[in-house]
Amino acid sequence: MTESLGEIFHVVERCRGGVSTYVRDAMGRQRASGRSSRVTLVADLDYADPTLLDAADRVLPYLSGRNPFDILSATKEIRSLVETERPAIVHLHSTFPGLYGRWRSNSAASAPAIVYCAHGWSFEMELPSWKRRIYAEIEKRLAPRADVILSLSEAGKRAALACGLPSEGHINIPQGVAPADALPPPKEMAGDGLKLLFVGRFDRQKGLDILLSAFKRVQRTDVTLHLVGEAEYDDESRLDMSDPRVWRHGWVPHMELDGWLAAADALVVPSRWEGAPLVVLEAMRNRTAVIASSQSAMPEMLDQGAAGMLFPLDDPSQLTAIIEDLEPEALTALGEAGFARFQGNYTLDHAGAALDAAYEMALARRRERG
Repeated sequence: MTESLGEIFHVVERCRGGVSTYVRDAMGRQRASGRSSRVTLVADLDYADPTLLDAADRVLPYLSGRNPFDILSATKEIRSLVETERPAIVHLHSTFPGLYGRWRSNSAASAPAIVYCAHGWSFEMELPSWKRRIYAEIEKRLAPRADVILSLSEAGKRAALACGLPSEGHINIPQGVAPADALPPPKEMAGDGLKLLFVGRFDRQKGLDILLSAFKRVQRTDVTLHLVGEAEYDDESRLDMSDPRVWRHGWVPHMELDGWLAAADALVVPSRWEGAPLVVLEAMRNRTAVIASSQSAMPEMLDQGAAGMLFPLDDPSQLTAIIEDLEPEALTALGEAGFARFQGNYTLDHAGAALDAAYEMALARRRERG
């Protein structure tokens, strides 16, 4: 008989977008498998995606924060919840939950096992070098307090090891997504011509400014660019969206996203830095071609360009050239290659089995502390 994993805490902070999808899918798999006695979401309800709340067996609220006093308060709250509820496993998602849950964690063998996933390392962000060094030092100091550290790509793991994080107990688990929902195309994507799609926040990380600048230089008139998302952290006034070929749609419910992806001829992901963006996999499962910057895990996800197109950030004119040369037949072929790669590497079954194995490792490593 397969060993029970006990109760699992998923601790999140500003959990939206790809991280929210990852956590929601993980909780859904764990509830369906029956290996966990209870799946609990620990969340700041002011910031968590509302769809997460129904995916857990129960929700325990706490107040998060990013200034020193709020960090201390959140750390105390998380520790109190863990000590009171005594879950078997605490899975910390993203940088600040990783800080809250590890800073003053109990190192005893009898304490819950801790699994930490950064969902994109803070020291890989586009920041001054001194800030990146500080973030790397914090991660190195906190690393021994986790029983298992998860990277979502080999690129992420290499970056962590290069910054001095330990290799022991550090494993790579590619993400997985469910099969696509068969949805009708949105009326906003109707019409002839090639349709490009951008999905994400309108901030510097996601590189929408790069895409808009490259698209403005495209001469052909049979291509439209559709933007799904909004500005959340940055001032969008710096973005020039005046091109009449650019259509802005705001956020759409995640349950409708497959319809948008399937209707697009290509998804464009011009990010400056990423972890392993789920939207790439969501496009691949819809047989939609992907055009992405050659940053972070995206070359790995797209099989070094065999299952998508890549362009370097230091030469965005190559993105303009790619769009100028797009042909429907080539995009269809890339979409099929991406779908085959999704089926072979990025399904929920692959990801679920790997995460279960990581939890088993965490429990074993925690017992060895005694």
